[in-house]
Amino acid sequence: MKFLSQPFTNEKNQVVFLSLGFFWVTNIGALTRNNDLFFILFILPIYSIILLICIYLFFKITQNKNNIDITAYSILWFLAILGTVCVLRGISLPMARHAIKVMFFEGAAVTWLMPVALLYGLKKQFWFTWLPRLRVIVGLGFIFVLTFMLLSFFARDITAHRMYNSGDFLFVSAFLFIYSIYKPNKINIFIGCMGAILLSLHMFINDERFALAYIGLMFVFYIFAVILEQHRLDLKVFIIYIGPLLLILSAFIAFQVPTFNTYIIKYFIHGKMWVNTRSGEWGGGSLAEAVTSGMSALELVFGRGIWGEYTWGTIGWPPVLYVRSTVEIGFSQIILKGGYIMLGCFLLISIYAVYLGLFRSKNRLTRYLAFIIIARLIVMITAMAPRPGFEYFMYWLVVGGCLSPQLRALDDSTIKNKCETRPIVVRW
Repeated sequence: MKFLSQPFTNEKNQVVFLSLGFFWVTNIGALTRNNDLFFILFILPIYSIILLICIYLFFKITQNKNNIDITAYSILWFLAILGTVCVLRGISLPMARHAIKVMFFEGAAVTWLMPVALLYGLKKQFWFTWLPRLRVIVGLGFIFVLTFMLLSFFARDITAHRMYNSGDFLFVSAFLFIYSIYKPNKINIFIGCMGAILLSLHMFINDERFALAYIGLMFVFYIFAVILEQHRLDLKVFIIYIGPLLLILSAFIAFQVPTFNTYIIKYFIHGKMWVNTRSGEWGGGSLAEAVTSGMSALELVFGRGIWGEYTWGTIGWPPVLYVRSTVEIGFSQIILKGGYIMLGCFLLISIYAVYLGLFRSKNRLTRYLAFIIIARLIVMITAMAPRPGFEYFMYWLVVGGCLSPQLRALDDSTIKNKCETRPIVVRW
């Protein structure tokens, strides 16, 4: 019995199970969606255990009070409570079988409880255990994505569920570069490069340009950080003065040089790269406006709950209202389900983590983690809604790392010594 209970009581096992579990249910679950027997036997139990672990973590927040400062601790509690309320608002008796399946077994409930996963990242031992295993994680993602790409030549239906989830493990390719700073290894750098290249190709082929932008931003920020450190530039000076100057210069070049201007119009506007430019396709205005247009003042504050829907014009002939429950825009999805108060808490804890990681840390690791948070926040302006999956789970691990006083207090030499030590001697 003790062995069977370890996924719930042992944190190392929880992280491993959640990582593999999210990857399993979002990919294999999507491929076997129409096979009810397989779904019941091999998908629903995994969903159930993931949900139970998230609930378990909710009750562990108080025990981690000493691992986080009072500001982040308070925001985390607000966010966890708001996520729980969002889920509870969708519970009504009696509930249809399909509603129960979607809420508890297809990840809807898990999505809004996911912020509690940052508790794992608060402990420095987690990073010393997880970082040395990044090569294995990227290797699994590499094999899985490459297999799918090869199979797609023979059966296009196999990629019908969208390949975004399939590349989840490759999103940690950037971490291999971060890890190589503390423990130089040509194999890690090679695997990291191959993982990034395969992920980019994978997303480009399947028209997932937002995920491509995310991984691209992570690597751009990483390169900028390396340049800053090599030239010993003050990070505050870069962010306050040089950063805005580069943005203005980039915007000027993009809109004044005919080649860049044509590219932007073709791919970003006419090509509908930005989801919010799809205004008027069904006569419903912009997507972000459609989400909030019919919401009352109370709904704008607290959202419409887990079953929240909105109307976006009409569809078909004769025309009928086009009602949707999902928004592709990350911030708009949060507003729909949890209102501006949930969005505020989400942004507060994310931006606060960025601030601590950049300006209140003694090591480069948390600075790089902060750049990953920034990259996702930028893309969430137009895409990457919260969803059950390893990538979103990883986001909260990164937020936890930036919020961790233990991790931020370590200098680079200490982290380097820990990384060079065999993982087995680092006690959890």
